[in-house]
Amino acid sequence: MSKKSLFILFLICLSIILVGCWDMEEINQRIFVSSIGIDFNEEGKEGEGNYIVTYVYPNIYALGKEPTQKEERFVVSTVSQTLFDSSRHLATRIDKPFYFKHLKVIVIGEEFLKHEDLVKQVLDGLNRDSRINRNVKIAVTDGTAKEILEIKPKQEPITGAYLNDVIENNSQSSRFTPQTLTRLTKEFDISDVTLAPKVKKVKDDLVISGAAILRDYKLIGWIGEEENRTLAMMKSKVKTELIDVSVEDFTVSYVITGVKAKNDVSLEDEKIKASFDIHTEGYIQQYTFEGGKNTFQDDFIEKVEREVEKKLKEEAEKLVHHMQTYHKADIFGIGEYLSKHHPKVWEDVGKDWDEIFVTVDFEINVTSKVRRTGVTK
Repeated sequence: MSKKSLFILFLICLSIILVGCWDMEEINQRIFVSSIGIDFNEEGKEGEGNYIVTYVYPNIYALGKEPTQKEERFVVSTVSQTLFDSSRHLATRIDKPFYFKHLKVIVIGEEFLKHEDLVKQVLDGLNRDSRINRNVKIAVTDGTAKEILEIKPKQEPITGAYLNDVIENNSQSSRFTPQTLTRLTKEFDISDVTLAPKVKKVKDDLVISGAAILRDYKLIGWIGEEENRTLAMMKSKVKTELIDVSVEDFTVSYVITGVKAKNDVSLEDEKIKASFDIHTEGYIQQYTFEGGKNTFQDDFIEKVEREVEKKLKEEAEKLVHHMQTYHKADIFGIGEYLSKHHPKVWEDVGKDWDEIFVTVDFEINVTSKVRRTGVTK
């Protein structure tokens, strides 16, 4: 290799080494936003903007073994024309730039969700912004997001980190449906209907329970935590749950340890039929010991199994009736199934799916098995 070539190679290596940290910025020169709240500015004056945006971020000077400040977090709000315009407004009040790569949760208030044009605008902006993690969690509230984010949870002072942990630890419960920015956008694109977990204030703490029903980028209703549990069973997304049933005047707690749901959608006599075959397995955790009855008797176990099946079937049929009668919302994924497995049928019915969904025949079958009954008689 000639001296000229070696010199050029040296310059290339040198340039790579020297520019490696060209955009480095000290950690204490950034604000790491953990959660964002979005509300509709109901009392806004003309030209003021429709958004009330709230940011929560930790005080890095209160972290570590030798903190120099006591305040663990900051909550700031501003009115703006758009979501991203709000950070520019706050630049006149805050001495450091916002950094969104560690953003955990976005909470949206009820009034804002009633404006589909604004919801579309927010989702479009979030999906275009390379600074936002696409797996950021989405939650909604029936009050204001600002009120939710101002609460300091007892277990974790940083609201975004707390809500993120609760949503990720949902493996032991099915009382709400976790939602991310990516999945929310995808479900709007496919079926126009999706769910988002509901976070609410209970005294001085936060609870995530139930979900908001969103259709065409707009809030159309809510479901409670038991309805969310039923939907999770129909979609085979339950890992463990507790069902209380009454058998011969005994209250029996049946712990579900596994759910398998086999779903099918077919066209019979030009009518769409959806079938859900749900099978649960579990054990009896607790029952009342009065009257000499015990859980080792076969007839008693069979009665428990039949009561569990009856209760789960009734809850599923009630949820279907509610969605077809009051919301016309296909939260069961029937349209998505048709689009994937029967594209020709979907081509005919997709454009009028909201009206056709209410005519779908549902057939729900539930079988339950008690595998373990306890260790004492």
